[in-house]
Amino acid sequence: MKLFIGIDIGTTSTKAVAFNRHGQVIEQTQAGYTTRIPWPGRAEQDPEEVYQAVMEATKELFNKTGASGIQAIGFSSAMHSMLAVDEKGTPLTPLMLWSDNRSREYAKKLKQSSGAQALYERTGTPMHPMTPLTKLMWLQEHEADCFVKASKFLGIKDYVLFKWTGQYLTDYSMASGTGMFNIHTFAWDEEAVRLAGITTEQLPDAVSPLMLLTNMKQEVLAELGLDQLIPIAVGASDGPLANIGSGAVEPKQLAVTIGTSGAVRKITERPELDERGRTFCYAIMEGMWIVGGPTNNGAVCLQWFKENVEHFQHDSLESSASADSQRAPQGSSEAVPSSEAISPYEQMFNVIASVPAGAEGLLFLPFLSGERAPHWDADAQGLFFGLGLEHNRGHMMRAVAEGMLYAIYSIAKLLGEPPAAYEGVIASGGFAQSSIGVAMMADLFGVPVQLPDSNEASAFGAAVLAMTATGELSSMMEGASLVKMSRVFVPDVRITEIYRRMSHLYDRIYIHLAEAGDFAYAAQLKHELATARV
Repeated sequence: MKLFIGIDIGTTSTKAVAFNRHGQVIEQTQAGYTTRIPWPGRAEQDPEEVYQAVMEATKELFNKTGASGIQAIGFSSAMHSMLAVDEKGTPLTPLMLWSDNRSREYAKKLKQSSGAQALYERTGTPMHPMTPLTKLMWLQEHEADCFVKASKFLGIKDYVLFKWTGQYLTDYSMASGTGMFNIHTFAWDEEAVRLAGITTEQLPDAVSPLMLLTNMKQEVLAELGLDQLIPIAVGASDGPLANIGSGAVEPKQLAVTIGTSGAVRKITERPELDERGRTFCYAIMEGMWIVGGPTNNGAVCLQWFKENVEHFQHDSLESSASADSQRAPQGSSEAVPSSEAISPYEQMFNVIASVPAGAEGLLFLPFLSGERAPHWDADAQGLFFGLGLEHNRGHMMRAVAEGMLYAIYSIAKLLGEPPAAYEGVIASGGFAQSSIGVAMMADLFGVPVQLPDSNEASAFGAAVLAMTATGELSSMMEGASLVKMSRVFVPDVRITEIYRRMSHLYDRIYIHLAEAGDFAYAAQLKHELATARV
């Protein structure tokens, strides 16, 4: 049997998944790593620990499948990470993650500069501390010795590819996420690179995600237990690959991914830019761009609530699904019933389902880690609004889940209103393992929400790249056509109306607090209290 491997380097773990030619999952493995928060606003990982997890997951997968049928490997990776390496490729810094906000002041200054909109229009990247551009500005001032010693600045996928092949390469989508790549010319943007204080020679070569590498190092082959070379597709970022791997490639299909964080995306045939710089537009390859927005605050909000307010048996939002009874919110219907196992958080969602839509007026702003789209406000803070004596933990639980979805919906509104802009949503990510959660999403968006057979959309997207690069498929679109939908959730119009009103209140509260300067004041106060703590 021919096998194609998708390796997805995520925020909390790496998954290695073997697919057959028809897109069916044959085997999969996973290995995790630790995120350190050494200081408020920072988020770091040990790049070597991440690399060893990639090796562990890949080696275990090969042990399960055998190597003889493996045709090619494709990579997927979370965006916006950065580390500095010396001339030998040895890390000089920890891996700074997308959620690292240490460069927030540099992002603010950049956003307020006269050239901000022009920079956005060239790079498609909003001004935010997630970007390696602002991380480099911070590094130059705060760790000057390290900055001077650095030979290259890489993302985590770039680092893994270097360890495997000895080449410094990135793909167009990962390059786009740095804030230093021109999405029109498919080349590093000289002005953005100058702002970062580096040269283009200190960045990896930006290449097509379909570029095929056949030079895996002998020591890597040996460690993986391979006796022959396996072609490697350079791959792309997890966002566009989730679209491809979930089948969301048509103009009126919106992809919503909710894992630790979340995102709303659509694939386009030309760059589409927001006049206020609120959405991203990243290049994938010639004739293909991806437009949308990310939220910092996906299912991590439920994880936070579970660990700090409520306690259930299950430990991880990303762990394997359970077989508890499947329930949907009152009034929601499912066009295609299924007996598939659902989220390990089903206990939590069963409580959520017992509370009416709108949580009887209780609203949660989910900005536990600041926010990216649509506000790009690193100072935004989380809060409950409308809390009264009539509310209990169940109401709070439902408000948290709904607040997370309001954040997703506020991004979708930037891409247009249904049905003119989109006629349906395809959902993926850990949150999509809950039938109740997905039914809530359908009720909020007011359009049908579909679930693919496999929840490993980014990994399958990476495998599709491997299939396309080796000629097994004629195009990535052919790969997307392999995706089969397992379930469809249709909205209840009565609940949709409730959510429209609550979503409007959600927007009003954010605007009021942001314009009054209350978020910025609270963020500064929080920082001062944290640093003064003995």
